[in-house]
Amino acid sequence: MPAIPETDVLHRKVHQGTRRRDANVVLPPRALRQALARVAEELWGMAVTSQGISQEMLDQEGAVSRLGADDLILVLTAPDGTHAIAAIDRAVLAALIEVQTLGIVSDRAFDERPYTTTDAAMAWLYLDRVIAGFAAALQAHPMAPLAIGLRFEERAVDPRTAALFMEAAQYHAMTAAVDIAGGRRRGDVRLLLPLRHVKAPAPTPAAEARGSHAATLRMLPAPVQAVLGRITVPLSRACALRSGDLLPLPDGILDMAELVAVGDHVVAKGRLGQMNGFRAIRLTVPDHYAERGRDAPDTAATDPAPTSLPDDGDTDSALATEFAPAEPPLPVAQQPLPVAEPEDDETADFAAMAGLDMLDGLADWEEEE
Repeated sequence: MPAIPETDVLHRKVHQGTRRRDANVVLPPRALRQALARVAEELWGMAVTSQGISQEMLDQEGAVSRLGADDLILVLTAPDGTHAIAAIDRAVLAALIEVQTLGIVSDRAFDERPYTTTDAAMAWLYLDRVIAGFAAALQAHPMAPLAIGLRFEERAVDPRTAALFMEAAQYHAMTAAVDIAGGRRRGDVRLLLPLRHVKAPAPTPAAEARGSHAATLRMLPAPVQAVLGRITVPLSRACALRSGDLLPLPDGILDMAELVAVGDHVVAKGRLGQMNGFRAIRLTVPDHYAERGRDAPDTAATDPAPTSLPDDGDTDSALATEFAPAEPPLPVAQQPLPVAEPEDDETADFAAMAGLDMLDGLADWEEEE
């Protein structure tokens, strides 16, 4: 068997690695195709497929020439004040109006009427999410910043009017030929994004302190359990429990609610009450937890020192000291919470809860603005 040259083996390995890398790169046509289909499916369950997407780099005159005389033209404003253009033809607009008003897309002939501001608003409901999804899919692509932060400014009556807003020298022009609802409507969606220099935002001190893995850590699961109270029973009694047995609740059960994370770590205390005729809970979050959730500089240096636990193992009193609310306890209302009579077997268990003496005097809270 003849020996395989070493250069050929290295060449194949490099080629395979390049193909895997290219498969993970999302290019603008693919990002726009995915955004058009995904947004329509999520909003209305409407099928939108792209038959073809063209991408060009044009000067101002060439970009204006891509706008159709019968297009609905939306002028968009970028965060730096420059303007982009989004346009759809009459067939796409007819499909958007039908699915938002009738819930279906028909193949009936549409009216050749002048466009209105209402048409622009109904089209922007779709295009706004499409542009946001398009930018999110591109991620690190150089074209992604051009589509971030665009907002609807006004409707242009024709391409000539739209040209008055186009001050950039060059534009990324993208045109998607879309098929809607299995071919009932076919039309074009156009985006004209101005080529502009977008400065990367300077990292804040808080972002630098969080490090480069902050985004990954935010995606980790963090299960939290709600514990309304804790009781202690002998092991023999726990083993003998049967369906229907009643367990006495301790005094002060209304103040024993907790939010507990992994490892029985208490992240918030709660007090049971009522609001607008419904049972409710008011949470008290420690100050140092609330400060870490804000967009502020790192507060690690100013956080209060953790409470040291006593040597005798009295951890409950130490936790109560650490998580004590800053305001005095709320008075318990004298009026009991009204409970409707159960209408069927599914609500019988909830109606039985109304008989608990501890829940007869829940504090009545007003909704805070």
